[in-house]
This record gives sequence, C-alpha cells and structure tokens, in this order.
Amino acid sequence: MFQLPSRSDVLSMALTCRTVHAYAVEYLRFWRVYIDEATAGTLRDCLSLNFPSRFHFIRELTLVPLFDGRLSVFLNSPKTVDFAADIPKHARNLKSLKFASVRLYGSGMQDHLISVFGGVSFFEQLHIAKACADDLAMISKMNAPLSTLALKIFSYTTNSPTFPDLARFSSTLQVLDVSAHRAFFCPRATRCPKMHTLRLRDSVPLVLAHYTAILKHSRD
Repeated sequence: MFQLPSRSDVLSMALTCRTVHAYAVEYLRFWRVYIDEATAGTLRDCLSLNFPSRFHFIRELTLVPLFDGRLSVFLNSPKTVDFAADIPKHARNLKSLKFASVRLYGSGMQDHLISVFGGVSFFEQLHIAKACADDLAMISKMNAPLSTLALKIFSYTTNSPTFPDLARFSSTLQVLDVSAHRAFFCPRATRCPKMHTLRLRDSVPLVLAHYTAILKHSRD
C-alpha cells in the first residue's frame, strides 16, 4: 500500500475488503497533514501514538501561518514550526510540502525552517504561496528531486529577488507554476528535459521570453 501513488488509489483498495479497510483508515487519515498553531500540540500527540508508524503515512504536509485579522499581521507560530521541523525526521514517505513563506511564521523562525526544509532530500513537490527572497534562496540550496515547483512570488522591496537556479532539479522537474506578483525575473534557461507543464501568471513579456527559453531547452 505504501507504493500506491495517490490517495484515491488507497481509498479504492480500502473498499475491497474489511481487512484492508481496517489498515487503510489511518493511512487515509494521515495522508494529508495540516499544521496550525491551534492544533499543533494535539496533532503531535495523535501522530506520536504507536510512534513512529503514523509518521510513515504522511505524504502531504501543509503549514498554516497564524494571522491576526484585527491587526492584519502574521503572528509567531512556534508550535507549528517546532512540529514541522520534526516531521521530516520520521516521515520518510513525505512527498509534498506547502507553506506560505518562511518569513510568515514569526521572528526567528525563518532560519529554523530554512535549515530544516533546505536540507530535506526527498521532497518531490514544493508549493510556496507568498514566496520572497528568503524562500527562493532556500530553493537554490535544496537537493530534493523536485518534480513540481509552484511559486507565488511577492517582492517586499523595490529590488526583485533572484529566481532559483533550476539546474538542481533539471533531471526531475516536470511542472513549473509561477506567479510573479510585483516582481520581474530573469531565470536561467536551464535544460529540463522532463518538463511538460509551464504555467505563468501575472507575468510580463520580458519574463515570458526567459521562461520560453527554458521550454526550448527542454526539448530533445
């Protein structure tokens, strides 16, 4: 069952008989894990039962930042960060990571997240919803075999951040999804022979020209 590629495949197998269903329930329950400040403690306790077996079920991890709607600011999320930092140590089947931006989880937290996630070598999908220069710098140092890279990039200064060098993922990257809000980029035209999907949003002709070069170099 660990080899099944999708959650729907596990669900289909779970419906075949009671024995498989009994085992698959937790598999389905922990396939997708969402961590926020309010539930981090409870979720940690739940996953720690029969340690570390439940961690092996995790395939997709999403970190939800703590937002104060009244003040319109993101608050410190120490429980979220501490728990998220522990998960890659035990969840060796983890494939997908989604978060807002390393800078949105609180003061002093971003270096910890960059150190942990930048060093993980088994992520296949990375989604960052409010990527900034710190996130892009982390990606440039990752050695994970990324097949999907989805970035909504925000420039918080007048200077556009440097787009990560895709050469690290050139042999595995299949999907590149980029939204460049308030930012202009000149990514290197790295040859990505397996890339089959390129999505661009909020872009400009200059940026399109550079991404088109990537596609041209992707063809044999």
